Amino acid sequence: MKYFVIKDEVAEEGVLMHIGYGIAVKDRNVVIKSVPDICSSHKAVKKLCNMCNRLKLDSEQLDDVIQDFLAGI
Repeated sequence: MKYFVIKDEVAEEGVLMHIGYGIAVKDRNVVIKSVPDICSSHKAVKKLCNMCNRLKLDSEQLDDVIQDFLAGI
């Protein structure tokens, strides 16, 4: 499995309102889970992805890891 950052651009009536970053995981080049717009810091989400990859996190644990991540920022 490979975790990576995804970028979300939220717009209203054609006007960019917010850019957020989320995390997705793929297995054999197929995205099996994604969680958009976790926070506005690309650097923080990239760090989270690196940790998930390093620890070989099971995708079923991702929601709990994100909750812990958000509680810490």
